[in-house]
Amino acid sequence: MNWSLVPTDDEPDTPAPSYAFRCSALDDNDKECGAESGPTTDREAARKWAWDHWESTNKDHCAFSEWVTRSWGMHQDGPA
Repeated sequence: MNWSLVPTDDEPDTPAPSYAFRCSALDDNDKECGAESGPTTDREAARKWAWDHWESTNKDHCAFSEWVTRSWGMHQDGPA
């Protein structure tokens, strides 16, 4: 059998993807801010957190990383 690793978004009982943002702006000592939005299934809410963080730092923190978590599974493709 051949196997493939595929997203399982269309399968029943698959959790919704989650999104989180982390501030990667550096301070004067090259230390990363590290503030995080926390995971949410609402991507726009995670993006809003990044905008709000940027605003709350007087537009000084302008570098972010996005983490996306989604389900994947191994599926059989048929005979080798």
